[in-house]
Amino acid sequence: MRQFEIHMPEMTAKRLWDRLRADGIRDCGRSMVILEYDDLSGAEAGLHLAKSDRANSGEIYPVRGM
Repeated sequence: MRQFEIHMPEMTAKRLWDRLRADGIRDCGRSMVILEYDDLSGAEAGLHLAKSDRANSGEIYPVRGM
């Protein structure tokens, strides 16, 4: 487990993976994943990018540390 985590749909994470710059990823079931970050600025940038994607923005939210 990392210090900062974001919950999002697996398809959003796959589509944006190269730009999210996450330090880790883990499956949490039902086609959802947790992106893991070591630093707050990276997590905030990843959250902003994922929410701006708009495909499933209602299912994207911080889980830990934010």
